[in-house]
Amino acid sequence: MHAADGKMALEHARDTYTRRMEGVSLWVLPSAQIIASDPGDAAALFAPAEDKIYRHPTFYKIPDGITHI
Repeated sequence: MHAADGKMALEHARDTYTRRMEGVSLWVLPSAQIIASDPGDAAALFAPAEDKIYRHPTFYKIPDGITHI
């Protein structure tokens, strides 16, 4: 969000991200405060999740006609 102040940022975030009533909390902070991982570190950060098959919805029966969960 681009906003003049925190109040406006919260209002914009609410309007953008909670249209379908899926939100319970919004966090808004200046973009200078965001720390992102390096894409070059993706293997070390995310590869360990591959061995945790219980995190993937592969154990559920999906009804016929449903293409996306």
